[in-house]
Amino acid sequence: MSQEWFDALVSESNEYYSAFVRMVCDHLRVSIQNLIIVRNRRPLHRLAQELCRLAERHGRQTKTGFVIDLRLSQEDMAVMIGVGRQTINRLLKSLEQDGIATAKYTSVTIHNLEAIERLSVSEAVDS
Repeated sequence: MSQEWFDALVSESNEYYSAFVRMVCDHLRVSIQNLIIVRNRRPLHRLAQELCRLAERHGRQTKTGFVIDLRLSQEDMAVMIGVGRQTINRLLKSLEQDGIATAKYTSVTIHNLEAIERLSVSEAVDS
């Protein structure tokens, strides 16, 4: 909706403006609730969720799994899920030890997509 069209609509009636404000507040409330839910999940589950999202949008299927070639540093991934770089390093090593994914300097390869998906939908939260 263009700014001009919106201005014309809300100037037509205060009810339109009130309805718009209520709608924006409702969307903001739901967004904040979802952020709280996501932030309460364990870092491993948040990383798995982000890897699933990246694989879906940017991954390419190879013989060894889904390769995500985005040149994301560990620092970048840490910022994406709200943890420190050392935590990402530890989580990626754990995924590698379990044979689920491997991380190189310029890419992440997901070898077991089902395992990543299971982790991403886990309801476990920090106590």
